[in-house]
Order: sequence, then C-alpha cells, then structure tokens
Amino acid sequence: MKSHNSLQNMDSTEKLVQYFVIYANYNVMIGISTMKQLYHTNNHLFIKKGRGMQTVLEKIIFEGQMEGKIITELSPGEITDHLFIAARGVIYDWCLHDGDYNLSEKMQNYMNRLVVIFQYPKL
Repeated sequence: MKSHNSLQNMDSTEKLVQYFVIYANYNVMIGISTMKQLYHTNNHLFIKKGRGMQTVLEKIIFEGQMEGKIITELSPGEITDHLFIAARGVIYDWCLHDGDYNLSEKMQNYMNRLVVIFQYPKL
C-alpha cells in the first residue's frame, strides 16, 4: 500500500485523490466488519480536529494553494472538512453494500470528480 510519502511527486489535485485512495485502502485493510462498527452517529472521532490525517491533508491543500493550483477562497481546514465529509460518505455507502465493490476504485472515481471544484481552472 502506498503511504503519504509516495504523494510527493504528484501535482496538488493528484495528491488529493491519491490521499483518499490510501485512506480507502486503509479502511479495506481494517475490514468491513470493523468499519461497520465505526460508522454510527455516536462516533465523534470522525469530527475531532487536529488528527494526524487531517493535518497531512491540510498541508497538501496549503501547498497546492501556495502553488496557485487550489483555490484560496476556502481555508485548508474548510477544504479538508468538505473532502472528509464526502470520503466518509463513500465509505458509509461501501459499508451499506457490505463491501461488495472495490472501495479504492470507487473513492478514486468519486474524488477525481470532486476535487475539480477546489482547483483553479487550467489556463
């Protein structure tokens, strides 16, 4: 499985997509039964600020903003929130379907479509 260190040679939006592919792979590795136990409204760990995963993503977003690739109308924290809400939705759907599809592929397809709203148009 790739780590966040393998993201270094990609452009900003590719990093965002691959970050969530790694996140999906991690969830698959944990397993569908454990993920089903984690995905409930009493689990506030998902919204706790300052977690390592959020910090890494915010850094990727900030770097993309400094490179002029990612919009600056939202802070890295706000973009992180948007992306994690979507990613958790994909994982929740995977849980609802008892893990019967490739989560990594679904996450990659979903995020490829989503991240374009956070990038500046290519000239």
